[in-house]
Amino acid sequence: MNYILPLMAVALLSATASCRHGNEKLAHGALIQFEDTILDLGDVPLTEIQHFSFRFTNVGDSGLVLLGVQPDCNSCTKVEFPSDTIPPGGSEEIHVTFDGSERFIHGPHQFYIHVHSNSAKAYQDLEFRTDFL
Repeated sequence: MNYILPLMAVALLSATASCRHGNEKLAHGALIQFEDTILDLGDVPLTEIQHFSFRFTNVGDSGLVLLGVQPDCNSCTKVEFPSDTIPPGGSEEIHVTFDGSERFIHGPHQFYIHVHSNSAKAYQDLEFRTDFL
C-alpha cells in the first residue's frame, strides 16, 4: 500500500511533463495530414465530369510513401497520386476524376477513397459528396 502514493506521484509528473511539451511531435516517422478529408462538390449536373484534389502534407520527421490509393467506385472514380517519397514538410495532392453519368441517378451521393501509406496513421479514408442535378 505504501508504494501506491509514489507511483501516483510519478504518473502525475509524467502527465504534467507531457502537457508542457504538447507542441512537440509525439510520434517519429512519416505522418500524413490532409487539408480536408471531406469535400462537398455541391450541386453538379449528372453529365458533368468532376476534377478535384485532396492536398496533404508530411508533418512527420521522415519520408512519407503512399502505398496505395483505392476509390470505392473503380468504374466511376480515377485517382492519380505521387509515387515518390514525400520529404518531411513536403506537400502533394491526390488528383481525382469522377464521372457518375452512367451509373447514378439524381440526388445526393457520397463516395470514399482509401489511402494506405507508411504514416503513423497507416490508413486514411477520404470522402467526397455531390448532389446530382
